[in-house]
Amino acid sequence: RKGYGYELLQTLSGYTGWQLEYVTCDWSDCFEKLKNGEIDIMGDISYTEDRTEEMLFSDEPMGEEKDYLYADLSREDITASDFKTLNGKKIGVLMGTEPEVMLTEWEEKYDLKTQHVNISNNEDAKQKLANHEIDCFVSMEESFWTELGISTITRVGSSDIYYAINKDRADIKEELDNAMRALEDADPFYTADLYKRYFSMDYTPILTGEEKAWLKKHGAIRMGFLTGDSGVSVYDPSTGELTGTITDYIRFAKDCLGNQELEFQMVGYDSQKAELDALKSGEIDMVFHFDQSPNLAEEYGVYGGAFTRNINIYGQPYAPAKSLTIDASNLRTFYTGDTFNPAELVVTATRANGAEESIWGGRLTFTGYDSDTTGTKTVTASFLGATATFEVQVEDLVTEQYTGSYELVQGETPTATDAVLLVDYSHKVCTLTAADGSASITGTLVDAQDDALTMTLNGSDALTVPITEGEDGSKQLTIPAHDEIVSGWGSSTTYSINEAVVTLAAE
Repeated sequence: RKGYGYELLQTLSGYTGWQLEYVTCDWSDCFEKLKNGEIDIMGDISYTEDRTEEMLFSDEPMGEEKDYLYADLSREDITASDFKTLNGKKIGVLMGTEPEVMLTEWEEKYDLKTQHVNISNNEDAKQKLANHEIDCFVSMEESFWTELGISTITRVGSSDIYYAINKDRADIKEELDNAMRALEDADPFYTADLYKRYFSMDYTPILTGEEKAWLKKHGAIRMGFLTGDSGVSVYDPSTGELTGTITDYIRFAKDCLGNQELEFQMVGYDSQKAELDALKSGEIDMVFHFDQSPNLAEEYGVYGGAFTRNINIYGQPYAPAKSLTIDASNLRTFYTGDTFNPAELVVTATRANGAEESIWGGRLTFTGYDSDTTGTKTVTASFLGATATFEVQVEDLVTEQYTGSYELVQGETPTATDAVLLVDYSHKVCTLTAADGSASITGTLVDAQDDALTMTLNGSDALTVPITEGEDGSKQLTIPAHDEIVSGWGSSTTYSINEAVVTLAAE
């Protein structure tokens, strides 16, 4: 078995401890089997109010289903750039479902008149297309259609899809919802990566005529590598053997194109400097690998991308937790208005099977914390059935807010504007914001004395900012002229900012 729904449910079962038995069904009988208890849970179901009377739904969607209109664009009577060529065509779609609703709405938007023909699955769509029973069809985003010479015309819509659960199995719904939340906490991009793996519309790239001509003239691509980069590229001069992930890359890259096999000439270097100097001088064409730093790449005038290899780690289903031990000694002080951050907690869970495991705080749920008032808060942490308590200190947030005129960089020019300086003594942060919200900079409060503050602003050097008290009890800060650094993608610009005076009004 394979697929998005299968792999996601197998992963979730690691959190619930379920043993899964898969039951074969199709759209003609799947809901009936769910209602009569032959199936406990089923994925890829659109939520509707009518269906809630017959089944339960997961709290969160299991993913998003994107539906595309496909056709054989080698036909001269269908053009992706002109939707009007679809008028009168027969379009295959699973009738009575959300995809047909989206198709109808899309057709109404472009004032198209087509005939809908029911298709039950991908095989049915392929067969009906081959038999000329349909001209186009609606299907999810799947890469294998391109292998059959079938192309996408456009996306007709998308919708969230959910797990549907037998109406009498609220216990399964609760376990499933908890597992989905735990997976989201542990790996927020898991479903996005899974979707990309199974549904992204891959295609085989080909070389243009210009690129093929360059290769023919140039010959083998000269690839530099470090001879002693453990795990990445290691060269043994006595045997001439090259090992590491570089060999995986070459194996993939040499025939990754649809119309050309690439040849690589390997050139080893003992240091990264020697390797990069060779690249800069044109001695080699590329290096494997390079620090993922846009700034460093710009310095050497090179460009590139990442080569990723997925590795799955498998283990036994989670055993319930028997107890939790929490060390909160390194937990920082919080201030009124702060959200709780468990990063400094040291948590150990003892499983029901006796195994001990260090748990990242983000995998726990917490109750009892609030920052509306100051004082000691007793917080309860929960993980797979076990709980433990610890204390959190909340103190008053101490800030001062000054107003005045300040030169904020808007566009490419420092512009004097009405601004607010917020000095956060508790978090040691300074923020300058235009009164209209159009621009903002941040800095660090390095030190605070009665007569002066020391701060950095937007990458500046540390600034000594004198404090002057007025007779009416007001306070003024004089921010000296200084340079600020505004960073962008792969570059930065230094701006000279003039002296500014901001005022804290008397109470």
